[in-house]
Amino acid sequence: MQGKGAAPPARASAGSVEETELWRVVATSGANRFSGAVDVRHASRAGALFFEEGRAVHAETSGAEGEAAFRQILRWPDARCALRPGVAAPRRTLSRSLAV
Repeated sequence: MQGKGAAPPARASAGSVEETELWRVVATSGANRFSGAVDVRHASRAGALFFEEGRAVHAETSGAEGEAAFRQILRWPDARCALRPGVAAPRRTLSRSLAV
């Protein structure tokens, strides 16, 4: 029981990226050192995230690539994804770790 004026427990805000199934796939891909592509679809949008040994190295959508595409894709609600192990990234557009 919380006392009067006590702050609620810390948690991810409703609708945050960390609560999505796609984020779980991305985080697991990093943790498992996955190499390949994660194809992502939401409504009429499509994109792909590419990993090498668990590190995100490229992201693309029809209108963007790199960090901009990575952020767009992660914001798609109820996105569906499919893994394509062993598929190489066509180029490198990401250099930050998933922790960022």
